[in-house]
Amino acid sequence: MRRQPRSPAGLVSLTVGRPDPASLQDFLAKRFSLSRRAAKALIDGRNVWVNRSCVWMAGYRLRAGDSVEIPERVVGAAKKRAGGGREIGGAGGRAAPKSHVRVLWQNDDYLVCDKPAGRLSCDGAGSVEDLLREQESLPSLAAVHRLDRDTTGCLLFAKTAAALDAAIECFKAHKVTKIYHAIVLGKFPYQHQTIDAPIGGEKAVSHVTREA
Repeated sequence: MRRQPRSPAGLVSLTVGRPDPASLQDFLAKRFSLSRRAAKALIDGRNVWVNRSCVWMAGYRLRAGDSVEIPERVVGAAKKRAGGGREIGGAGGRAAPKSHVRVLWQNDDYLVCDKPAGRLSCDGAGSVEDLLREQESLPSLAAVHRLDRDTTGCLLFAKTAAALDAAIECFKAHKVTKIYHAIVLGKFPYQHQTIDAPIGGEKAVSHVTREA
């Protein structure tokens, strides 16, 4: 594996060599001297790109010659946390302080919250799932889906295992529509566009409308 020059965008670029680990999680752990858990947190935070595509699967299989990119600030924060003997708590390498999560709606089976930016949805200390379990005294609360660390929006949680299974089936059957509003850098030339391209080997379709 050889290190490539840093890009003007502040990305650290690496090229995968034949002796390197095959999984993305192990590759990052080895390259940056992190624990496997810390490496997975980087991936979960949607901060890792392989061949210019964002990858969020820890077990993604790398091939020799693949280009892996990660923001320079994330690399520095991860190394700093690793040096202090603590795991990173989010994609930016900072353990977010405890805070209140706003609950928008709930019934006996589900809860919908307003996910704040800068926190993982689930699977980690300081995640929205972790905070809500303590805040609402619901240790069985489980996230039905995820939003990116820096994305805000409605996040659905199930209070029981049966409710979780039912909701996941709705997502699998594509009965759920997600709408995102985003501010982008630069000019988006299309009034309407459909992006039909797989992400991480899975089918993904996005219908984009420029509002302003």
